[in-house]
Amino acid sequence: MIGAAPFGAGSIACASAPNEELLIAARALQGSVFLALGPLIGGGIVELAGWRWIFLINVVPITAIIAIALRWFPEAKATVKKPLDKKGLALLVVGSCAWCSRC
Repeated sequence: MIGAAPFGAGSIACASAPNEELLIAARALQGSVFLALGPLIGGGIVELAGWRWIFLINVVPITAIIAIALRWFPEAKATVKKPLDKKGLALLVVGSCAWCSRC
C-alpha cells in the first residue's frame, strides 16, 4: 500500500491532466517519487531483514494475483493445450538477435 497509493495518486493526476504540460509534470513526479523510494525502501528491507527478503517480498502479491486470475478469469485455467508455435518462436529469436546486433 505504501507503494501503490502514491503510484495510484500519480496515475490519477496523469489521467486527469487537462494539458500536455501537466501530464508531463505529473508523470515526471510519479517517476521521480518511485525512483527515489525504490532504493530507500529496498535498503530498509535489506537492513532490517536481509537481502533475500527483496525477492521473497514478491511471493505474497504474486500468489494473490495468480489466485485471483484463476478464480475470476476462466481463460487463465484453460485445459486445452495449444501446440508450440515453432515458426513464431524462431522468428522471435532471429528478430531479437537481429535487433540487438550483438550476435
